[in-house]
Amino acid sequence: MENLAPPYQFVLMLIQEIESGVAARTAVKKYVQSTHGEFSNQLLSWQLLTEKGQSAVFQKQKDKMTTFRRAIFDLLDFSLQGVSILEPLHLLEKELRDVSEQHLDTHLGKLPFKLMIPLILFQFPALLILILGPLLVHLMKEVQ
Repeated sequence: MENLAPPYQFVLMLIQEIESGVAARTAVKKYVQSTHGEFSNQLLSWQLLTEKGQSAVFQKQKDKMTTFRRAIFDLLDFSLQGVSILEPLHLLEKELRDVSEQHLDTHLGKLPFKLMIPLILFQFPALLILILGPLLVHLMKEVQ
């Protein structure tokens, strides 16, 4: 779980917490306390600014974020207004999973070509020496 993208990990945890009856704000506090990193700091900033009633200040920060992170913070804002966010969270989780799988497929598609480099540079010359070495030795004896 620790190697997942932080927004995806947060959405999974948020869905689990909401389904168990915990408020979104409480789930955010729990996530911020249990993880560290850029996304966790953004969640903490959102939490502190909304508690102070300065959510407009966070809007400027949100403009610099990725689409999925903006969507998460928009859903959190809706949850503070009393709107149910469980269904949109499920949709967002599916989109995040699809994007993650697509990203993984892209990297896996490039992997054989990247693995060819050490094969060509190191193993192929050694194989040629192993195969052609005795032949060259035999040819040298024949020439002399």
